Amino acid sequence: MASEFKTQLEKQLREKISQKAHNKISDEAYVIKAMRFFDIYDSGVVTYSQFHQALERIGIYYTLDEIVPVLQTYDPEGRGKIDYIDFSKYLFNSVVLKAHQTKLTTEELVIETSE
Repeated sequence: MASEFKTQLEKQLREKISQKAHNKISDEAYVIKAMRFFDIYDSGVVTYSQFHQALERIGIYYTLDEIVPVLQTYDPEGRGKIDYIDFSKYLFNSVVLKAHQTKLTTEELVIETSE
């Protein structure tokens, strides 16, 4: 049951992110942009609560209790935090973005991903 919910949540995330990104930036970059909004220390990680807020911001509504078991699968160390670059990589089966390594702005990211 939990794996079905995880699959459903991941599918919803991919669909919503693709809709919101509107081909202006890559889906992966959109995830990073959305999560960075809640990453007040620019640490590359967000708490489960911050992740929950990011989901609501893009129109995916579940309770925190519903998503915690799913988030725990992305948090193998059990820190209560999600590395959103790794999450984006997993969600879209992409390589780790140069943006994470160099802290590119959204505008620079558009240029980098379109080259």
